[in-house]
Amino acid sequence: MSHLPKVIVANFASDPTKVVLDASQQRHLLSSLRLAKGDKLEVVDAESLKHFVCEISSIQDNVLSLENCTEVPAPNPSPITLLVGIPSGEVSETIVQKAVELGTSAVYFFASERTKGMREDA
Repeated sequence: MSHLPKVIVANFASDPTKVVLDASQQRHLLSSLRLAKGDKLEVVDAESLKHFVCEISSIQDNVLSLENCTEVPAPNPSPITLLVGIPSGEVSETIVQKAVELGTSAVYFFASERTKGMREDA
């Protein structure tokens, strides 16, 4: 799937033909990106986290009417590798724990010029 403008909406499943935009979404999609009738966009349902590609059939103020909505697989997130200077004290375990909770795929510790407690010949 090519890169499409994305909008995250609450409760999209209840009425997949209409999206009510908040002021920020309206400004971004309609003024900045200049979406118009016939353009496609990706809609993400905030509750189910399902992704849909839809075509805009009309625009009335802050309401987009949509058609031809097709569910598409959610994109795979890019793997995240975290590089961390060796911390002082015993915080390494907490750093690894929090990084894993956030979805980091790898954590590497390295010695830097400011690493304390490291011998130069080590």
